[in-house]
Amino acid sequence: MLNLFIPHSGLGPHAFARAAVTETYLRALFERALLGIYRYHLTPLGWTVRGARYLHWPLNIPTSAQLPLMLTDIMLTAPDGTEVVVDAKFASMATSNRTNSGYTLKSGHLYQIQSYVLAHAAALAEGGDMRPVAGAMVYAALGTPKSTFKQHQQFRIHGHDFTFAALDLTGRASTVREGALAALGVDIPATPPSAQAALASGFSGFTS
Repeated sequence: MLNLFIPHSGLGPHAFARAAVTETYLRALFERALLGIYRYHLTPLGWTVRGARYLHWPLNIPTSAQLPLMLTDIMLTAPDGTEVVVDAKFASMATSNRTNSGYTLKSGHLYQIQSYVLAHAAALAEGGDMRPVAGAMVYAALGTPKSTFKQHQQFRIHGHDFTFAALDLTGRASTVREGALAALGVDIPATPPSAQAALASGFSGFTS
């Protein structure tokens, strides 16, 4: 988890039994690693980092309809008050377009993160809180695709900022961390504030 090793079946110090490495397991592992990156690097910068949270649909009137639950992966609050809803995906970021002539973002993922952002913004507004709400889809990628599909894409819908970003888990751990933070528009110093504080206090047991 700390070194972002990718579990795999076979031999070696990071091998797992094939039955244990399911898609659900890998997704949960990636989500926890991403949460850990954000807690370690963003908290010293004044961000509030929280794990999974349930969101309520912005209903106009109470209903007995059996609506699905909305469960986010990561909830962040930036120093300027902006709320960021983050969803982690252990899947490909791209899909073939309708004419099979290129690639697009996955519509289902776009609908999902947009619903999360709009629901959270509506809940805040209902309480008189008009802070900005943004959404980020962060993907675990195994290698860089040969296509020209951009691995970091940003856009705005109805005043809300969205980012879709893929992290190449076959690369260096430092590159993965930088990509995870870049998805939020954060550029951290080479030595995080937490490490600087530990070094300044003479805590020799600190390791990055």
